[in-house]
Amino acid sequence: MFLFLLLLLSVSRSGESSPAVPLGTGDLNRKSFPEGFLFGTATSAYQVEGETHQDGRGPSIWDAFVKIPGKIINNATAELTVDQYHRYKEDVDLMQSLNFDAYRFSISWSRIFPEGTGKINWKGVAYYNRLIDYLIQKGITPYANLYHYDLPLALEQKYQGLLSKQVVEDFADYAEFCYKTFGDRVKNWMTFNEPRVVAALGYDNGIFAPARCSKAFGNCTEGNSATEPYIVAHHLILAHASAVQRYRQSYKEKQKGRIGILLDFVWFEPLTSSEADNDAAQRARDFHFGWFIHPIVYGEYPKTMQNIVKERLPKFTEEEVKMVKGSIDFVGINQYTTYFMSDPHLTTKPKDLGYQQDWNVAFNFAKDGKPIGPRAYSGWLYNVPWGMYKTLMYIKEHYGNPTMILSENGMDDAGNITLAQGLNDTMRINYYRDYLVQLKKAVDDGANLTGYFAWSLLDNFEWLSGYTSRFGIVYVDYKNLKSVFHPHDQVSCCALVFDLTERASFDNLRKHFDDFNSQVHPHPYKFKFVVIVNKRDKLIPWPRDRAVSKEEAIDWCYSHKEAFYFETSAADGSNVVDAFEQIARDPESSENRTLSLERDGDRRVSDRVSAEDLKCLIPDTVVL
Repeated sequence: MFLFLLLLLSVSRSGESSPAVPLGTGDLNRKSFPEGFLFGTATSAYQVEGETHQDGRGPSIWDAFVKIPGKIINNATAELTVDQYHRYKEDVDLMQSLNFDAYRFSISWSRIFPEGTGKINWKGVAYYNRLIDYLIQKGITPYANLYHYDLPLALEQKYQGLLSKQVVEDFADYAEFCYKTFGDRVKNWMTFNEPRVVAALGYDNGIFAPARCSKAFGNCTEGNSATEPYIVAHHLILAHASAVQRYRQSYKEKQKGRIGILLDFVWFEPLTSSEADNDAAQRARDFHFGWFIHPIVYGEYPKTMQNIVKERLPKFTEEEVKMVKGSIDFVGINQYTTYFMSDPHLTTKPKDLGYQQDWNVAFNFAKDGKPIGPRAYSGWLYNVPWGMYKTLMYIKEHYGNPTMILSENGMDDAGNITLAQGLNDTMRINYYRDYLVQLKKAVDDGANLTGYFAWSLLDNFEWLSGYTSRFGIVYVDYKNLKSVFHPHDQVSCCALVFDLTERASFDNLRKHFDDFNSQVHPHPYKFKFVVIVNKRDKLIPWPRDRAVSKEEAIDWCYSHKEAFYFETSAADGSNVVDAFEQIARDPESSENRTLSLERDGDRRVSDRVSAEDLKCLIPDTVVL
């Protein structure tokens, strides 16, 4: 469960937690959320799978795009990335260790149909069968997304891809194959991830594949920013609706599943209370989120867009309206950040027309000289948790409170940070904690939210940033693709100093274990603590400036004769404290007593503990 994950982050990366309530989350725990609320993690095929040219996979538009010099930082590619194609079992085992309920992954269209249509690549089908089966075997619910930016290159070359209405039929054929092949096990489908990003970044400013735009807006060899983003978005909406229609007609009832779409939503807050700034913020919401959700809920584009874009905005036929309207069982919301919006007060109309130009807004990242929030590594990402609450309540109030999942949320570090720096992850801990608090507030206020997915499980290929940005909960060493995170070797991080010769300190430490077991971890016997103990008269500096592994902690103890350690599971923690307290009460008869606890034949705690040893302090302890 994700609240447990947050504690893992604090333990393994920052070394900071509260003895009683982890991360200062107050009373927030799994029981705070409705019964059945899911906590999961997410990735996409192109970012994690690797093997882009092997086992019959056809190229996607991104495989062509990354080969253009200068498009990706350091000219990085996703040919290997984190190799989930081969290491999927390791990754799923990691999810299980972190107690995730679900995994949101994407299927590579060109791995199933190398040419986009026609011939099936059965090796690709076999891979997804293995992944889905192993997820289910490990008790993790698969959430399958059919498209995450990676159109088969063959379709781009054949008919200009998303600019052609032919893509509607071809996508629906691909989707139906997936329903037929995987739908006996996959019960949660998503058609497209962030179609707005596909249309805007691929066809307005051209910084994403297939790199089309007007010359005024980007370094593109062809394209039309005034019309192509709207054409592409229109076809994406129709492709989504057609795929949903096929699912509902032939598969939904017998497979007992559901289908939706994933939409990104930056919250746009008026910079001031002026009518002009409020109007600017609403225009931004309509052009950003409303562009896709409005047709799906109401059967037409937002009036704001109709009035501004006019004849450049495609229109739905009556039959298409019937197909599009209501074409979701749920909607996924990708929510990361918030910006202030203001009216630019332009005195002349722009010479060149384009999608972003049509917004007619000014972006602001500070107000009265104060930043909107702490900035992550990426320049676009600020930690603004209150925007999460406003996002969810806006959807509730303006779009009929549909069933929602929070399908992406997270922040990034620089790609060149060291392992030690990556493990000192206080900013990410604070980000997740604060956003979850706001998410819980929205649920309490009636938002129909049923799950939360953290982005991302692993550091991976981060599109234009290549490997210079790390969104992973798990740090990946790209030199050997080692995932540096070992959930079964966690230790407690005691932020307070305990004098175990005093009753109050025994009670506090016991409460630390009890709170951990009752509020956070559903399998406390699997979660290990290593407690480092110093003798009172010979305190030794503990390396508090960085995280260390369990092995390092033990080596440190052996190198300092004045210290000793013991190891215990979370579930046995209170029993350990009870034993210590008993020895402390009767030190003479326990002078050379060996403290040990056994459970099911597994010796969990074993070390010689004397009365002198009990005159000790427990400093902060951290571990991978």
